[in-house]
Amino acid sequence: MPYNMKYLRQPKLLLLTLFSIFTVTLFAQEVTIKGTVTNKETGEPLEGVSVKVKNSTLGTTTGKDGVFILKAPSSESIISLTYVGFVVYERKAGATGSITIEMEKNNDRLDEVVVIGYGTKKRVNVQGAVATVKAKDIEDLPVANLGTALVNRIPGVNVSFSSGKPGSTTDINIRNSITFPGTASGVTTQPLYVIDGIIVNPQPWAQSTNPDFFENLDASQIEDITFLKDASAAIYGAAGAKGVVLITTKKGKAGKPKISYSGYFGTSTEAVKSPTLSAYQHAKLLNTGYELNNSPANQRFSDADLTRLAAMPNQSWFNQLWRPGKVNRHTMNISGGSDKITFFMGGSYYNETGNFGDIDVKKYSVRGSITAKIIDGLTANMNFATDFNQEFRNTLRASNSETDDLNIRALYLTP
Repeated sequence: MPYNMKYLRQPKLLLLTLFSIFTVTLFAQEVTIKGTVTNKETGEPLEGVSVKVKNSTLGTTTGKDGVFILKAPSSESIISLTYVGFVVYERKAGATGSITIEMEKNNDRLDEVVVIGYGTKKRVNVQGAVATVKAKDIEDLPVANLGTALVNRIPGVNVSFSSGKPGSTTDINIRNSITFPGTASGVTTQPLYVIDGIIVNPQPWAQSTNPDFFENLDASQIEDITFLKDASAAIYGAAGAKGVVLITTKKGKAGKPKISYSGYFGTSTEAVKSPTLSAYQHAKLLNTGYELNNSPANQRFSDADLTRLAAMPNQSWFNQLWRPGKVNRHTMNISGGSDKITFFMGGSYYNETGNFGDIDVKKYSVRGSITAKIIDGLTANMNFATDFNQEFRNTLRASNSETDDLNIRALYLTP
């Protein structure tokens, strides 16, 4: 190639590179999908269908008219739709616009064996609603606890957050359970929790207001989670009136010992920073309050004070004290055994720091099981688990009744 032709072609290569970068950026833009989900056989809209972006926490559910609206990170994202008794539907998000999705009934699932608490039954013989989440569907999600991984996954099961404080739990509500005025103290809308056939609620008749025993479980340590609703939960009597959550943990399998590790690290901070008054604006506001209360003039900010405050940089206690929190979770499991004896052992560590003050929450848990085949037809199972939580909340408080939320409010109100 002649010398001059070589350099004449370089601008073309540069333009081609810039065009490629622009194309990649274009495809990475967020898209909004609006869709309608119907039953393929009847054409009727399906309510409560779980619609989510695969391998993420983004999701929603369809309304009474079968309509949903979901934002996806890009047009290449995979949208997954799940509904009890129907085949899972997946497709690319595609360009922004309206879509219609027809879901088919999964008749094969009627022969599935489902856990109902005391034993198992075929799904076709189960009266009432039973929904199951497999561990493989949630174990790769970047979430801090098991409850968060269940958001928008099961129709009729609402998962909400009690607060944004470190170590706060998630609340699970099945079929919109309620409590009535005058109900005894300690009664909540939480369902009954059963792990490996054992009721673990501290007060099984009142349910648990703080189910750490559930959230301390790691998704890599469980086999599946089953939700019993309506008549299916009646097997537990009054204790199952608000629904039942059945957790089956993993058991060891015959073979050489296998070691697995899963970890998660993230940060937590405010999604939107609330605007605050400047020093000058705050002083003017206080002066207005003093005037309305007919306070003496010497308690108010003078004109000289206001002039000096107006020249100060716009700072606030919030900007000075707020910092991103850290969240990390680590889990290690080992399993194996022989034809006669199998074992599973797992340990989990969770740590979260607060956004202001000296707040630090740590959780430790150990879980294991041993299955021994004594003779033909006789098998012994032993499960054991323990949890230990440690909380440091050394945030300054004026009294025992004051909460962390009031301290956050003080960051905005203190001049």
